Order: sequence, then structure tokens, then C-alpha cells
Amino acid sequence: MKLKNKVKPAIPQMEPGTYIGLCVGIYAIGEQETTYKDRTRYVEQIIFTFEFPAVTVEVDGETKPRQLSRTFTASTGERAGLRKLLKTWRGRDFPSSEEMADYELTERLGKSALIQVLQNENGYANIESVIPLPSGMPDPSTDTALQSFDVEAWNDEAFEALPEWIQEKIKNSTQWKEQHAPETAVDFPAAPDTEKPTERAATPRGSVKEAPF
Repeated sequence: MKLKNKVKPAIPQMEPGTYIGLCVGIYAIGEQETTYKDRTRYVEQIIFTFEFPAVTVEVDGETKPRQLSRTFTASTGERAGLRKLLKTWRGRDFPSSEEMADYELTERLGKSALIQVLQNENGYANIESVIPLPSGMPDPSTDTALQSFDVEAWNDEAFEALPEWIQEKIKNSTQWKEQHAPETAVDFPAAPDTEKPTERAATPRGSVKEAPF
């Protein structure tokens, strides 16, 4: 028995560059615990997953198109990463935060884009920017099923169809813990009443000096 036969090889990081891709998944994963500058808080998060049909990678012995995801805080602020993504991808900003709040995010499913991928200081590939394809460039196609999920509109069948890593993210949400985590209370059987407590003999008052505490 050799360990190398049990450990899955790590998938190499995507090379930095600009790629043609399309959105294949949008997941509202609920309220997640985050820490920034030693401050912990809970924020709603949304994950966008993009696929690059022309770039492949071997996973479990099978060749598949590359995918890369980015997580955003669900915020409509002018400086919010989600707003910047939608602004550059759509080619226009929202007139107001209220109109952005009403925007149906799943309209982005299946939409193509020109995606810039950078590597951070730790060598991990990150999506830096998403913009429309140049005029006249054909849209890419994929056989991957498009997926969306909203933890606030729970659907068991849709949840089971999600990638395992997305499921694990959702299970870390406050919504999952409040509504789906199993009860942990344990009932212990009562101890059998096999022995009655010993009765003390009455002591004449004043025959024993009481302790001063």
C-alpha cells in the first residue's frame, strides 16, 4: 500500500492571462463568517463560476474545461466588488443602488466575457476583471449545465446537484446551521432508584458545636 496511490494530485493553478469564458454558476451561499483586520463579522456572499472552454485540465483522469470562481460580498455600494464586476461586464453602471438591488443576477448565467486572470502573492489564480467580448467575436459554447442556487429559496434537489465544495460553503452559512443542522441534544436515561438516601439521626440541640462557617 503506497500513499501516492491514495492522494489525489493537486490541480495546477491557471496561468495568468486573458481568456474567453462564460458564466456557468451563480450561487448565493448565505451569511458567512469573515475576518478582516482582526474583526469578525457575518456577511451574505455570492459566488460566480466561469468556465474557459478552450482551456482544459485533467481531473480524476478525465479532461474537462477549466473553471474559476470568485466570491463577492452581497453589496450594492459603489466601491463593492460585485458592483464593479456587473458594471464592467454589462458595460454600464446601475443608475442607483436600489436598481442594482432589484437586478436578477441569474440573467448573467450563460453570458460570455473576456476574463483577466492574475496570480496573487501566494501563487493562486484569481479573476481580476470581467468585460464583454470584443465586437464580432463569437460567443463560446459549453456542454456544462448552468447552475444557480439561493440558500434563501431552499431546494433539496438543486442542493444535491451542486459541486461538493459549494455544498460545504453553504453548510458553513448561518442559514444552514439554523435550519438544516441536526439537533445535537442528547437524552440520558434516568439513573435507577436503587438506594434511598441515608437519614441522619436527630442530634439534640446544643450537644454539638456548630462550625463558624
